Amino acid sequence: MLHELNHPSVRDLAWCFLSPALLARDALPEFLVADQLMDTLKTKLAPQLRQLDKDPSELEAFLQSRPTRQVGRYFEHLVEFGLSISGVQLLATNHQLHQGKRVIGELDYLFEHEEQVEHWETAIKFYLQHDNSMELNQFIGPKASDNLELK
Repeated sequence: MLHELNHPSVRDLAWCFLSPALLARDALPEFLVADQLMDTLKTKLAPQLRQLDKDPSELEAFLQSRPTRQVGRYFEHLVEFGLSISGVQLLATNHQLHQGKRVIGELDYLFEHEEQVEHWETAIKFYLQHDNSMELNQFIGPKASDNLELK
């Protein structure tokens, strides 16, 4: 379906939900979204994506209300928008958890789907291979001190 879409932000939104998983299911099964839920979301989003491609004004307004130049934040905004139009009940996004006055964490997305509460944590980060070796510390992240081995 990605090749059918013309508007760049709509294609980006489609990529967030329709692209194959980056990790094998058996690698970290407890951390990946269940296939059944993703299949349901994909089915619900497909007609929405086609409609948005014809008239992207709703998506554009949503993204303009959350301006960012960070790819990770852009990805988060796309996921939030995608969930909001997929028919799930979005309960919270980027909800901070406090212990007293101290922030101890944050929930990226909390939503209800088919009477089940789902919690998603998402992240996207790119690493560039610094040299020809396959050593993980040679894959450099956004900051010079950041590399794939540290993750």
